[in-house]
Amino acid sequence: MGARPFLVAFNAYLDTSAVEVARAVAAEVRERSGGLPGVKALGLEVGGRAQVSMNLTDLEETSVATALDAVRRSAGRHGARVEETELVGLLPLEAALEAARRHLDLPDLRAGQVIEAAFWEAGGGAGG
Repeated sequence: MGARPFLVAFNAYLDTSAVEVARAVAAEVRERSGGLPGVKALGLEVGGRAQVSMNLTDLEETSVATALDAVRRSAGRHGARVEETELVGLLPLEAALEAARRHLDLPDLRAGQVIEAAFWEAGGGAGG
């Protein structure tokens, strides 16, 4: 039996309706175009806004925070900025912690410092 790495579906909405900007950003960040490893990306129009839709297929190679930073830099080069993001589905706890370490400047953040994770580790989770 084999298993593949966890896939995270993560979208970034830009502050523009210009789908060509989202397409250009997606082209810059996706692996296939020479961008980040483990990133598949498309530029779309969703609800009148430009969206960079990403599937992150290898979080050890490219974290959510790294992908978002790259989208922000690329969008800036195209005169846009990330207005909000969207997580579709689930995100591993370690991925959320890594993003918090980076964007909240908490380099030593551990799972045990998150109330729910500490509770689970202490055996207080479902069936525990």
